[in-house]
Amino acid sequence: MSEELPKRLFKEGEEPRVTQINNNCRIDYIIRKFQAWLPKELDVVKKDPVFHQIFKLHENGLGYSARVIHSFLCRELVTFLQHELWFVFARRPLRFSLQEFHAVTGFECDTHISLEEFEEWKYDGGFWSKGGYRGFYAKNTIPLNSKVVNDIHKRGGTILGTSRGGHDTTKIVDSIQDRGINQVYIIGGDGTQRGASVIFEEIRRRGLKVAVVGIPKTIDNDIPVIDKSFGFDTAVEEAQRAINAAHVEAESNENGIGFVKLMGRYSGFIAMYATLASRDVDCCLIPESPFYLEGEGGLLEFIEKRIKENGHMVIVLAEGAGQELMSKSMESNTDASGNKLLKDVGLWLSQSIKDYFKKINMVMNLKYIDPTYMIRAVPSNASDNVYCTLLAQSAVHGAMAGYTGYTSGLVNGRQTYIPYYRITEKQNNVVITDRMWARLLSSTNQPSFLGPKDIPEEKKEMPEKPTLDGENCDGVVDIPPGTVVLIFQPAEEGLGGAKKMIEEGALKHVEAIFGIHFTNRVPLGKAASRPGSMLAGSAFFEAVITGKGGHAAIPQHTVDPVIAASSVVLSLQHLVSRETDPLDSKVVTVSKVNGGDAFNVIPDSVTIGGTLRAFTSFSQLEQRVKEVITNQATVHRCNASVNLRPNGKEPLPPTVNDVGLYKQFKNMVGDLLGEESFVEASPIMGGEDFSYFAEAIPGHFAFLGMQDETKSYASAHSSLYRVNEDALPYGAAVHASMAVQYLKDKASQGSDTPKGFHDEL
Repeated sequence: MSEELPKRLFKEGEEPRVTQINNNCRIDYIIRKFQAWLPKELDVVKKDPVFHQIFKLHENGLGYSARVIHSFLCRELVTFLQHELWFVFARRPLRFSLQEFHAVTGFECDTHISLEEFEEWKYDGGFWSKGGYRGFYAKNTIPLNSKVVNDIHKRGGTILGTSRGGHDTTKIVDSIQDRGINQVYIIGGDGTQRGASVIFEEIRRRGLKVAVVGIPKTIDNDIPVIDKSFGFDTAVEEAQRAINAAHVEAESNENGIGFVKLMGRYSGFIAMYATLASRDVDCCLIPESPFYLEGEGGLLEFIEKRIKENGHMVIVLAEGAGQELMSKSMESNTDASGNKLLKDVGLWLSQSIKDYFKKINMVMNLKYIDPTYMIRAVPSNASDNVYCTLLAQSAVHGAMAGYTGYTSGLVNGRQTYIPYYRITEKQNNVVITDRMWARLLSSTNQPSFLGPKDIPEEKKEMPEKPTLDGENCDGVVDIPPGTVVLIFQPAEEGLGGAKKMIEEGALKHVEAIFGIHFTNRVPLGKAASRPGSMLAGSAFFEAVITGKGGHAAIPQHTVDPVIAASSVVLSLQHLVSRETDPLDSKVVTVSKVNGGDAFNVIPDSVTIGGTLRAFTSFSQLEQRVKEVITNQATVHRCNASVNLRPNGKEPLPPTVNDVGLYKQFKNMVGDLLGEESFVEASPIMGGEDFSYFAEAIPGHFAFLGMQDETKSYASAHSSLYRVNEDALPYGAAVHASMAVQYLKDKASQGSDTPKGFHDEL
């Protein structure tokens, strides 16, 4: 969707159409406020044809007037916005003075920072509407001055009061017109912004020179497009406190359940983020993710299981979740804005849990906490204070520059002006197929409670011809029947996560597996592999060499473990150079040495650790490592203990590629990316727990290049490592194409795979 480009306030040769600035506003104050856009030498301005005539009028006598400075700065501000902001929206050039403006707010946790920021501009006739939108025509106003706004940022809520629904747009705009208001700032959530949009359209219909500007203020974070709304961080922080209290209560009682209901009518952002922040939550329920109570895999069964496992649990519930489960006969009215009043799902679900445990004759103590209005009423935290200051400044700058019909907000970390229609056309919701919700499920270890019908289809605009590396894919690929399963690799760095996954059935009915690893040693868009041994097996060791510590100045009274450890490190290197066939690659690396923490003290012990790599068995190498360490320690009068499974790290077997799968992979890369994009790899001494998969069933492991000649990407395990995200589409394409290639080859060979079996993983 293309955006309407911003328009310049002034055209070449025209006098700037900006009304006389308030006489009380001194030139130096204006310069201070706009110093970021003010040129170092004002003489430069004289050369600008737009302002040449005006400067000529003011050169004599009084010098540069406030009006000239203000006009110039407004013009420079618009130029700045044209080049620096992504979403910028202007209807028509407007003429603004600092004499009269109006603001209205909804009710959320602390709108006061924005009010203080407006006061900083020293508007002489500025005032606030008390009681929400109705305050416009009720003329129930509060004057804006330093006395009113002093210290209000330390209070919660809003000094302006609030109202819901029932406002008359015509009467509001009549009031704006009658009072001569030329700037209206509207602070609130999605409903408030929709109201602002309606007011803006009526003002535009009448042709009034009035700027209507929105500031996103809602703790629910349900305004789309922007990164987040003001108040959200504070709400999450306070919600986390309630969760912590619920956790304490749950732990303190037999089979205790801490149940916390949080805000979130249609969007579960507060519940999701507070859950992730607390790390103590066992189950998070939000409106976007349906759940069911009874039966196998239902919520009640999960609660019973978790209580039996841990003895307590914490449940977080967004107020809009599970509304469809309650009886339709339960009373449900609407508020003044026409929104359907939610049924109290928290109390209903609490009672349902109690009834269930009573039915199964199991002791349970449930503590229910609803901190909703406490959270709404607290002052904003430091993060929201800073964010609101930026929002308010941006809102005022835009209005003074001649922009209207927008909401100020951050988009991808940049201050942005967003047209009303973009933030009122839909609501921001948690996407349950996105990675953030996946992280929550991983954190709580709760089931999804979803069936296939519950997962919303995400409609995306696709290009007419999908391309990869310049090649068009115009036809629809005919994919033979089969099942493709995607897996992740938890605990793959030495803890053998793959082994645990196999034990728990990850490879059940699976007959082949493929894996990809990024590397900075292969150019972007190329893949590297080889048949047979691809990666070495890896093992680990840790040893504690113990002597007798003492003063460094009298070593004869000590038994120095540092000397013994040094001898051990050197002797271990001979295991490869003098005891291993040069054609049988092995590596012994001591990567950790730790002993002592003072310059003048010989320590009592030294700890060393490292890794072993080999394409064959480790048994002989491990035995020799243990012998060298203990014997060298003895030579130096020390004792040594050797652990070949430090921190439970099991040896990883070598990764061996199936020859048939290697040929399929090579052919697929040639077809997809071109024959020149396949690189024949050499064996690598790195280890990978993918080897467990490849031991159990035929497997293939390959490297995908991410090196870019124009950039520098550090190697894996470097502290400077980062992923070249341009490689991600190649990874997706290679994985998908390999699955299709495998299924095609199986179909052409006539597979006898039993029905229901997975053909590829």
